[in-house]
Amino acid sequence: MRRWPAVLPDDALERLVAIADDGFERAGIPKSARAIWRPRFLDAAQGFLDVERGRRTEIAAPHVEKEGKLVFDSSGGNFTLIGRADRIDVLKDGTAVIIDYKSGTPPSAKQVRQLLSPQLPLEAAILAEDGFGIGRRLAETLIYISLADGRKARDPTVIDDGVALAGEALNRLKGRVANFDQEATAYYPRVLPFKRDSAGDYDHLARVREWSATTEEA
Repeated sequence: MRRWPAVLPDDALERLVAIADDGFERAGIPKSARAIWRPRFLDAAQGFLDVERGRRTEIAAPHVEKEGKLVFDSSGGNFTLIGRADRIDVLKDGTAVIIDYKSGTPPSAKQVRQLLSPQLPLEAAILAEDGFGIGRRLAETLIYISLADGRKARDPTVIDDGVALAGEALNRLKGRVANFDQEATAYYPRVLPFKRDSAGDYDHLARVREWSATTEEA
């Protein structure tokens, strides 16, 4: 994206793989691991380029790995929301698309719309307030791209109601922050887990294995 922001070269696949090989070399990845992962990367890279070529005609300026922040008032003082966007594409019509890359399976569109995975909506909220330093932009489209293999790379998860989700996600975050500003607010070990066996950061403190095992037996 940085080297060819406008038009992809004809040999884009070879150049992308060369960039990856350089990264593998600098990271000291063993040859045995490369033998497994390089073919998978090659497959994913081709799938990525198939989608990328179709999108390039709409893009005015791509931005990669942008740091952003949004500060808002709360009862306990200012709260700062920070994040880094994998990629923000400013389109020719002035709007934007926020893209996040995953090495495995990304969240589903349903999970994003239910704000179980609020990452991209919150990035859209930051962008709407020029928190990324590229101007105030509305991101109606949010995209997750899995690079697990070529098939998944060719089938990105597209959420097309990003502006509404950004507003809702920010309002919920403000409410959550205000709630935790109150000393009486309890810190539950698990809040709306995706699956029963989902691991929580504080399971060990709440002895989740003890009481969850009892619940299963009951």
